[in-house]
Amino acid sequence: MSKVLRGADAKLPTPLKVVYFSKRKEPAKDGSWFEDVSKRVVRLEIEGPEGEPESPHLLVRRDAQGKLVWKTRHASLQEALWHAEWEYGLAEAAWKTA
Repeated sequence: MSKVLRGADAKLPTPLKVVYFSKRKEPAKDGSWFEDVSKRVVRLEIEGPEGEPESPHLLVRRDAQGKLVWKTRHASLQEALWHAEWEYGLAEAAWKTA
């Protein structure tokens, strides 16, 4: 069972290091099926199994309403923290334990 282990507010870097796209249910007026959802991210969470620090962890990105924007899987809690630091410039000290 996975639970939120840490959380932090996200500040988007300029320029973005990673861009995430989501498929629309219907095409936009310009005919595109995919929408850039990268700039919706305002909150980061790390989810992982309790008591298993080296099990796979998820770096979850959420929007202002708390809805899932994107998530990536990482081999450990430390790897997820490193990825958040690289992608968002978020230092490990900025995280709050859930």
